Amino acid sequence: MRTYGTVVRLEEARRFGYIRPADSHSYALPFLFSEFAGSEEDLQVPLAVTFREAVHPRDVARKVACEVRLATDVPTIAGEISGVWPSYGFVRLADDRDAYFPRYCTSERDLQWGQRVECAVIPGKDDRMFALTLRRAAAPAPGPKRAATSPRVVTCGAASQRGKRASKSVNDDSFLVSELAGGMWLLAVADGVSKPSHGWWASDKCTELLWRSASEFAPRLLDASDRDQELTVMGDWIRLIHEDFLSERRRQTLPDYQSATTTLTYVVIRARRVLYANSGDSPLYVFQKKRGSLKKVIDVWARSRGKVHGQTHLTQHMAASKKEWHPQSGTADLEPGDLLVLCSDGVASGDRSNEKHQLLNRSLADNRRDLQQRVTDVLAQIAEMGEADDLTLLAFKPEERP
Repeated sequence: MRTYGTVVRLEEARRFGYIRPADSHSYALPFLFSEFAGSEEDLQVPLAVTFREAVHPRDVARKVACEVRLATDVPTIAGEISGVWPSYGFVRLADDRDAYFPRYCTSERDLQWGQRVECAVIPGKDDRMFALTLRRAAAPAPGPKRAATSPRVVTCGAASQRGKRASKSVNDDSFLVSELAGGMWLLAVADGVSKPSHGWWASDKCTELLWRSASEFAPRLLDASDRDQELTVMGDWIRLIHEDFLSERRRQTLPDYQSATTTLTYVVIRARRVLYANSGDSPLYVFQKKRGSLKKVIDVWARSRGKVHGQTHLTQHMAASKKEWHPQSGTADLEPGDLLVLCSDGVASGDRSNEKHQLLNRSLADNRRDLQQRVTDVLAQIAEMGEADDLTLLAFKPEERP
């Protein structure tokens, strides 16, 4: 099978070079100049090529690139830099798609947001585009000036309030809404456990660890070539947060902090594709526009609890031992108009869970009102029903494209 890649290094004296496979974290593969079907003058860095991967003739543990050819079938498309970081960036193409580019695919330096460029791109998974090569545009495109692209708009409602239980002095919930590279969004709810105390510290710490690690894992998600790789990244991510949180607890000097814990559910949204990871009983739903009702994405309640002397207790949380801790991750898809709904357990479960779901369905279906107002009002109404637990609710609607 032939694979696309970019020539990233040439070693003139030794007569070989290196190719980085497209949309991949694999190491650059060596190739002999004799495997290139063209003149040596055609070889340059960077260069879009196709090749066939083979076993190294003298070391079966290594791979080499064979039958290297110019990638003549890859179109060059104009666009503008829409994001740039030290090792990667994004181009908003003329057709309004986004293309990811690694820095090794270009010899340009000091690229800036809004700069016009041309790139050779190939399609990736879920309509993602991957740039094999990129260069500054020589001149503005001829013809009438193209109107500036309207900014992409997402809609999000988020609210949290302290429960009315007499013993509560703080809100143990924490939530996060953050834009990631490549037009992705990160949403999270952490519900701190009240007993033992200091659940507020545990939930805040886990959302902090999630936010701090996002810059490492977002590029890995963008580079993932299939669902299995995406789930591997999400699993690695929540395991890192678990390990770091346990380390943070051990460093505390006061017993209340050393015993604090929390649940954690978070999602990464790219267009209408959802990736999630979970530990505990913070629910995740999709509000389906066509049906006007919530659909459960994960059965967090059944997985998170065990029984002791006939009473349920939380077994899955961010301070569980590695032996007993079993996080879950998965994917879901949103239809046009759907909302992703993430909340703490007090919003949707308990003795009056059916009434809560009916209230959520009515409120989320009312498109005449602003989404933030709907979220704020529904929490107030759930509290008036007598719910004493802390309440946190996030509702997110991805951008709608014509």
